[in-house]
Amino acid sequence: MRINLGDSYVSMGKLREGIRLLRTALAEAHATGHRRLEAQCYSNLGDAYRRANEVSQSQACFQQSDALAGSPERYTDILFFNAFHEWKMAAAQGNPTREKISFGRLKVLRSSLERRFPEVDAFDSYVERRRSDV
Repeated sequence: MRINLGDSYVSMGKLREGIRLLRTALAEAHATGHRRLEAQCYSNLGDAYRRANEVSQSQACFQQSDALAGSPERYTDILFFNAFHEWKMAAAQGNPTREKISFGRLKVLRSSLERRFPEVDAFDSYVERRRSDV
């Protein structure tokens, strides 16, 4: 619940309060050994820091989330979310190498996703537009 509440604050532009709640949720997830929730908290913190234009903090959170979401179980939806935002940040920073790496990860992860969420829809639309441009 604290994760959702933190996300709500972030969505409303109240980044400081959202980050505080997400950090509290992260500590609780870590203390109780809920690896998926811990990975989710790091992803959501990465997004919050991205919105606050704190790129290095955002990237660190996404990397930590990737480490937790990659093994021993693979949480493809979290990995996709992270790669999507890393792709967008790389494009905004004008870093074509990181952008291509992230895009490649997205293509690989997309084939494993059944669940749809806004980042999946945005990626699918981008890929479809590129196909129609060719």
